[in-house]
Amino acid sequence: MKKKRADGLSRYSAAVPWLFLIFVGMYFFDLATFPFSIDEEQSALRTDPSIWISQGRWGAYIIELLILPQPAIPVVPLALFGLSSAISYCLILDVLGRNGTLRAFDYLTFSIFCAYPVWFFIAEFYTNIGSIGVGMLASAGTVWLFLRQDKMLPISHRTLAGVALGAFAVGIYQGFVAVLTVLLCGGLLLQTTLGVVSRPWPRAFALAALWVLILVLYMALDLAFRLLPHPSNSYFESLWKPGLLVTDTMAVLVEIWHLALSVYGGSMNLGFALWASPVVLALGLASAIWGRLSLDMPSASFIIVSLFALLILPFAPALVSGGSAPIRSLIAVPAVIWVFAMLSSNSSSSTLQGASIVAVVTLVWQTFVFENRYQAVEYFSSRRDLQIAGSLGEKVLSLPSFDPRKTYYLVVYGSYNFPSKDSLEKSTTIGGSFFGWDGGNPGRMSAFLGLLGYPIFKYPMPEFEARYLPLISKMPVFPKPGSVALVDDAILLRLSEEPNFQDLSVLEDLQ
Repeated sequence: MKKKRADGLSRYSAAVPWLFLIFVGMYFFDLATFPFSIDEEQSALRTDPSIWISQGRWGAYIIELLILPQPAIPVVPLALFGLSSAISYCLILDVLGRNGTLRAFDYLTFSIFCAYPVWFFIAEFYTNIGSIGVGMLASAGTVWLFLRQDKMLPISHRTLAGVALGAFAVGIYQGFVAVLTVLLCGGLLLQTTLGVVSRPWPRAFALAALWVLILVLYMALDLAFRLLPHPSNSYFESLWKPGLLVTDTMAVLVEIWHLALSVYGGSMNLGFALWASPVVLALGLASAIWGRLSLDMPSASFIIVSLFALLILPFAPALVSGGSAPIRSLIAVPAVIWVFAMLSSNSSSSTLQGASIVAVVTLVWQTFVFENRYQAVEYFSSRRDLQIAGSLGEKVLSLPSFDPRKTYYLVVYGSYNFPSKDSLEKSTTIGGSFFGWDGGNPGRMSAFLGLLGYPIFKYPMPEFEARYLPLISKMPVFPKPGSVALVDDAILLRLSEEPNFQDLSVLEDLQ
């Protein structure tokens, strides 16, 4: 038995390269180029990864410290995510009894598993995606250890290893709490519908207990890592709003309801509808129920409860964030879509199976078109930023009294925005500009210009900026002559007629 299981696992080595090739096809543009996203300008210059500790992501801290010390680099982080996804997929299929042999449909649904648009929105951040791949692999390892049917390892060893891997995944990104729950629940559901498991409820309760152990270990290690010196993170802290669930429960639930409808309805405010997504969900729901409610009552009730739990679980983290959540944080959604696709592929009805193949093929095509549409926007927005940086750099270097050996303050009035961002998903940085994000952030502009080899500028304090606002507000708007000036130790730049967020704050203090 042990040799058969080992042989079965070794045969997946033939499938992994093909799965990775599918991944390369879905992410070809990002692998062949280096799309540099907003926020990457900070991580590219970072030497201390302890920023992750303040976010409770001590696993990401370990990975950046020991494995990817400079994550804002081309190819490697995204390729790591792709390879991890391929291996994770094989581990999950193994608990369904594939034993090394993948069907054509399994290869097809891998595109959903690794490239459903939610992944695309987090893959735009090279700082995140490499460690997310490791988290996905750790999650799949937990599922494999908890759901496998043989007795190859003692239960105590499997439990310890599974809990450790699960806690590490959550320590990389808290979204893996939902991913782990979906994969464990979905895996047990698929095992039940395939006849691999005949008594699901006892296993479900055991999995729930193990899930609690994972959270306990994660929180214990989180407290331990917070003893290390680390900076605060005001942005992350602003997302934590658990009190709203108590003070305004209905509003939070309504917000989550609209979010779920948007995601499962295939719109996600993308400017492009993935209408095949709800079709895949509907077919999976019908296939799970069709002919299987004749099973014994415990199994039938588990199927019904699991189906609805799966649909709800990805949005559970939104309960502590006031009901809202950026699309990139909903990383359990691809797993839900995949589980429902697998349910329909195993239907006892040939009609449902055929419809499932058509729906999944359509969804994969829509995903591919969607990602290429966003990649086109990403391409042009990055070229525009490079043109602005080049023009600005030339103007600064040509200023008569400019001294390249000195470090100047960069005082910016206004911001530079592109209309292409208006029709895109609001939480993505794709289509945004380093010269317009945050309403115009001189710190981002300085870091971006520094990466391109232009002078490193200091971020001005409000009291310093107040000295120059009367002068800069009378300057022409960039790129007109006179839109860049050097006064004392400051480079003055006017990007628009309207002031940016810092300008407004300074103007309010002056009144």
